[in-house]
Amino acid sequence: TQGYAATGNHAVPGVKAIGLPIYDSSRTPIAAITVAATQARMTDRRISTVLPLLRMAAKEVTRLLHQ
Repeated sequence: TQGYAATGNHAVPGVKAIGLPIYDSSRTPIAAITVAATQARMTDRRISTVLPLLRMAAKEVTRLLHQ
């Protein structure tokens, strides 16, 4: 499992997106945080750059929801 969802050219033609879940206190996914860009810009290299930042954001939102 990669821990994130990726889609390309499905929901919106020419757009690729990656997303991570936001969890409630019982670790049930209740929302998601996503970054989308044109397929030309959302390369594998860009994903490897964006993904750690997106992971940090998802963890922070989850943490804030648990306060």
